[in-house]
Amino acid sequence: MRVVVVLFLLASCGCTYHRGDFSAISTRAIAAKMEVIEPHVEGRSCKTNWEPRFQLSVDDALKKAPEANALVNVAYRFENLCIVVSGMAVRIAD
Repeated sequence: MRVVVVLFLLASCGCTYHRGDFSAISTRAIAAKMEVIEPHVEGRSCKTNWEPRFQLSVDDALKKAPEANALVNVAYRFENLCIVVSGMAVRIAD
């Protein structure tokens, strides 16, 4: 019960943390030559440190499609104290 109270207090205090960096983010299709490697991948990070968890979950998703270098159509959610990222793994031509 104390853990729930502590988590509630932390969540309601306005605390923020860095969730990751984006090389590109858009509400429209990005004009780039992309090859779909995997139509749906999912990665998760359940580490106890809060800072790099978003980036770790993206890295985990990309490991499941080794030829991919980006995720598109991305969504993320919190699940049992984990950050879960899902999306389409693509290879963007250099």
